Amino acid sequence: MELRILDHSEFLQQSFTMFRVLADNMSRLHPGETVTAEDYDAWLAYQNAHFPEKTFLVLEQGGTLAGYLQYSVSGDVLTVEELEITSEWQNGIALRHLLRAMPELLPEGIQTVEAYIHKDNERSRRLAERLGLRPAGETESGKSLLYSAPKNLLKSVAQRHLNY
Repeated sequence: MELRILDHSEFLQQSFTMFRVLADNMSRLHPGETVTAEDYDAWLAYQNAHFPEKTFLVLEQGGTLAGYLQYSVSGDVLTVEELEITSEWQNGIALRHLLRAMPELLPEGIQTVEAYIHKDNERSRRLAERLGLRPAGETESGKSLLYSAPKNLLKSVAQRHLNY
């Protein structure tokens, strides 16, 4: 598997595929909801407006997207905004590969890692807790929880639980 950071032109080329992964994962959480072209347009407009503040890491297998991680950094806090793995790679292999590579790819000076996780996403909440992140708040809408952990704790727990 190959992991790389996207520049803006690469993001634009892959944005629809990335959104489809997000939409497919959300449809499993909320089977009755329909994702529309307007949802993609809104997501893309937001990503374009905030692209300079974000980093997109894509994980590919044989040139095909297996997943991606989107994060932003403010001071010494890294916030995971999206972590999406295709259904074909949700067996843990892609996530392990991503977590193993992250320490070398993260910016210097990060002390805390945060992640927003939808309240209905039990699987992601369990993974976050397994990695040492703990609930620290929730969004204004009440739909997602904020999880947080010191970077060093996260790294040591990941090493133990992900068979480094």
